[in-house]
Amino acid sequence: MSFPDGAPCWVQLLTRDADGAQRFYAELFGWECRDQGGWAAAYLDGRPVGAITPYPEASEPPAWTVYLRTSAGFFSLRQPLT
Repeated sequence: MSFPDGAPCWVQLLTRDADGAQRFYAELFGWECRDQGGWAAAYLDGRPVGAITPYPEASEPPAWTVYLRTSAGFFSLRQPLT
């Protein structure tokens, strides 16, 4: 799978209810979630798109992390967002 620079290429959800999140996002986005031994990889049309991971601390709120594609990691960190 190829993504242009700046495009989201992976998402990760940390949640207290990983099983419920897998069911919810499977219905919402059509994701197929595959157990990876402590977390689940989310696939869309057979391609990996993200992860659903249980939070070790029950008191923390759910959180998303979005990863953006870049072809020049070090250079990208030095440039301001426009």
